[in-house]
Amino acid sequence: MECCKSAATITGKIKSYDKEQNRVLIVNEQKKNGNTDDPEANWVGMQSDAVLVVDGIQSASGLNESLVGRDVKVWTTGVTMLSYPGQTSAIKMVIE
Repeated sequence: MECCKSAATITGKIKSYDKEQNRVLIVNEQKKNGNTDDPEANWVGMQSDAVLVVDGIQSASGLNESLVGRDVKVWTTGVTMLSYPGQTSAIKMVIE
């Protein structure tokens, strides 16, 4: 899948890590969820061939609890479940 020539689909801060489903909760306090006062929030897992970059270095270790509190940019598959928080899969995740 072609990736990352446009702006990231999801940006924000990692607020939580779900070990059981190997995904992170990303919340963007600067954007609102539709016409509510709730912030934009998404659970994001990784596609099997996704790229994870942590501090400028491609990581092979995957998602974990140590990433909570970090800023993140995510490019997704384009499919998001419309629950709240949303649920989607990343093809690339860059953690700063």
